[in-house]
Amino acid sequence: MRPSLARKFGGVPAAILLLIATSAFGQDAVVANATAEAIEARLAREGRRTNGTGDKVVFGATVTLIDEDEKKVRYQLVGQVEADASHGRISYNSPLGRALIGRQKGEEVEVSTPSGDRYYEIKKIEFI
Repeated sequence: MRPSLARKFGGVPAAILLLIATSAFGQDAVVANATAEAIEARLAREGRRTNGTGDKVVFGATVTLIDEDEKKVRYQLVGQVEADASHGRISYNSPLGRALIGRQKGEEVEVSTPSGDRYYEIKKIEFI
């Protein structure tokens, strides 16, 4: 079960909606995944309304980071289907995405990659 779906969606736990979508579409994982991502997009919009200050990284946030070489990088956290790091969109389920979710401006994150550990500081959180 996806952790981001643990929040409530219209009074019904989103995880239940995902289970219903998966059951309704049976083995069609593509349709079920698209439905789950639509639910997550809705949750992200709802999160922005309640967290309009941009002080916490959630699905859909655009995050500006400073890496250990003082290089500025900017990524938007998206679903797996939309992810394209060369265009600044990373999956919320990627190693960096998982490290960023729930963090706040000014926090440092450590990400383990095949080429070694990388360190970033969160400089800015936007919803664009």
